[in-house]
Amino acid sequence: MRKICTLILTSLIVLTAIGLTACGGSQYKVAWPNAELLGTDKTITADYTGIPSTGYEWTVELEGEGVLEETEHSTKKADSTESEELVGTAETEHYTFKVVGDGETRIIARYARSWETNPDDLEYICRVTVKDGKITMMMIDDEQTDSLIAMLTDSSILS
Repeated sequence: MRKICTLILTSLIVLTAIGLTACGGSQYKVAWPNAELLGTDKTITADYTGIPSTGYEWTVELEGEGVLEETEHSTKKADSTESEELVGTAETEHYTFKVVGDGETRIIARYARSWETNPDDLEYICRVTVKDGKITMMMIDDEQTDSLIAMLTDSSILS
């Protein structure tokens, strides 16, 4: 029985690897609650879900120029059979970015009320690295992640 389970698991891993190879290129995913970014070699699509009737809205900006460029921004409201928009209905802000040059940039998304300053507002930051015209890395960028990376790469800790 154990050999059969091992054979099935190995087969699934091989088939998954073949499937990813057949798709061509690398694929990246970064996700938080209410937000997801999917990347390929040349593009990133980002979906941010919120409830605008509460006054909160998503604002998305690219840090710096020359690495990524926004090519699309659309809003998709939840399906409704009612003729009027329902209060409290979620909607998704959809963005598409394309690679325009090499380097590192950050996609900064904030979910806040424009008339308030609140330290508890959501802020999601995705660090993107592009080399030779292709996305080579997408990762969550925050103080906790940076501290962990610094701790793992600190030679005094490793020795």
